[in-house]
Amino acid sequence: MSVAVSVDERYESYRYFPYKYKVRLRYGLSAHGLSQQVMVVNEGSEKMPCLLAFHTSVNAPFASGSRGKDYRLKLTVGERWELNERMLSTGKFQPLTDQELLKQGEGVYPFFESMDNHYTAAAQNGRNRMELTDLDRKITLVYDAGTSYKQWMIWNNGFLRHYT
Repeated sequence: MSVAVSVDERYESYRYFPYKYKVRLRYGLSAHGLSQQVMVVNEGSEKMPCLLAFHTSVNAPFASGSRGKDYRLKLTVGERWELNERMLSTGKFQPLTDQELLKQGEGVYPFFESMDNHYTAAAQNGRNRMELTDLDRKITLVYDAGTSYKQWMIWNNGFLRHYT
């Protein structure tokens, strides 16, 4: 299944991003999982900046009857961006905390603190992915972003205190 839109002067968004372009999304479902392909084509004569971001939400706990305290998060994070008051990068990095470093290895309880952080991606074993594991049920949700993506945005809904 695919869907496409061509944006030009007729679109409200053109006032804020004055470029002519086409975006095509294509979805596929197979025994290997759900795939998504995105194509952005500059249909104008000027160079167009392009940044594509997916803000995928993961419902956790995701298994019926699961408890948040049984979950562990692994993520191929590199460095954490410093953000300004508008949540935009200052171009500087902040040191990772001990808890954040656990994301790179054995995993960490995903609600150890409120997170609304942006990270560089640092592929491990040729993969750029998130693994969310329910230790009690021995089920792991894997979100493989591919190595083309160089950034992660992690938000845990203000800590979800009821999972502590």
